[in-house]
Amino acid sequence: MKLMKSFDSLASSSVTADRRQVALDRIAASDAAVQEIVARSVPPRQMSAAALAPARGAKRLVDEYLLLPGGTRRYVGAHWIDADILDKMCRDAFGRHEKAGGLVDDFTAP
Repeated sequence: MKLMKSFDSLASSSVTADRRQVALDRIAASDAAVQEIVARSVPPRQMSAAALAPARGAKRLVDEYLLLPGGTRRYVGAHWIDADILDKMCRDAFGRHEKAGGLVDDFTAP
């Protein structure tokens, strides 16, 4: 009976190929997760001039409107305000609602 080392057998090349594919799949999943994190942390277009600064803390984008005669409003831009614990609670609740398959119209803030 001849003993073969694992790298000498033909079967080991397929195992290596399988492991390589698993590694490539993990790298692809990791890349996708990193891209998602970066996309969430980049400020929206209205804040593109501001540098990224995590020490600023959580912010919330608020639309600005100009009140016109007759009670109509015109969108003039947006600005950032500090987010408080209620904002975080609502974001977390909406995240759970979204993961459960809920729609935006079905969501009721806590």
